[in-house]
Amino acid sequence: MFTQLLSTINSFVWGPVTIILLVGTGIFTTLLLKGVQVKKFFLGMGLLSGKYDDPNDRGEITHFQALSAALSATIGTGNIAAVAQAIRFGVARGVFSNEAGLGSAPIAHGAARTEEPVREGLVAMLGPFIDTIVICTMTALVIIISGAWQEGLSGSDLTARAFNMGLPVVGGYIVAIGIIFFAFSTAVSWSYYGDRSVEYLFGTSFVMPYRILYCFLLPVGAAVELNLVWTISDIFNALMARPNLIGLLFLSGVVTKTTKDYFKGSAQI
Repeated sequence: MFTQLLSTINSFVWGPVTIILLVGTGIFTTLLLKGVQVKKFFLGMGLLSGKYDDPNDRGEITHFQALSAALSATIGTGNIAAVAQAIRFGVARGVFSNEAGLGSAPIAHGAARTEEPVREGLVAMLGPFIDTIVICTMTALVIIISGAWQEGLSGSDLTARAFNMGLPVVGGYIVAIGIIFFAFSTAVSWSYYGDRSVEYLFGTSFVMPYRILYCFLLPVGAAVELNLVWTISDIFNALMARPNLIGLLFLSGVVTKTTKDYFKGSAQI
């Protein structure tokens, strides 16, 4: 009964409205910024390397550390398990392959040492390319070419089976070891996202109770039936994405102006 209710809610929140909003916002902002993620790709790589860093800029972490933190929240559960889920269940699970549209990665990038928001945006845009275009594509190709997708498996079981078919004996171990490390990094990154959000919304006194609750829920999530966990995650992803995408649309004018001003000046170097 409860599972059926969640499935109904999931179908509603991931209906045409969310899909159109997600895809439409991506296309709209890409056209508005004239394909900046393609044209300035190598500039983003240069920024990531620290080539344009200013030691006097305020912030807590480097560009590379910020991107690593953001990627660690999706690589693992997103790129190992969710790719397999996306092949079988579609877009909602595919969102786990990268953070674009959810609004969580900016929490990590907001801590980077820079005075220019556009500069960190150029670094952040590398995230979807690395974890979706590169890592997810490789994972998906292994699953499809091996034929493992036809065996009725899902999640990390499907990925492990595909790698084991391509690399007998060692393939499954490679996936298992990868999941151990990446699942840990994913848990740490999402804990940090929630930590910062709780402090912003409720104050520092609520941070420790949040951390305790988060640690308590980790083994619960590992023990609960897989599809139930994915369904709950799908629902909350949609609930995060909708207001964030609407905010992006309303702020698109500000983003466009800030980006144009940045490239007109000398701040980028």
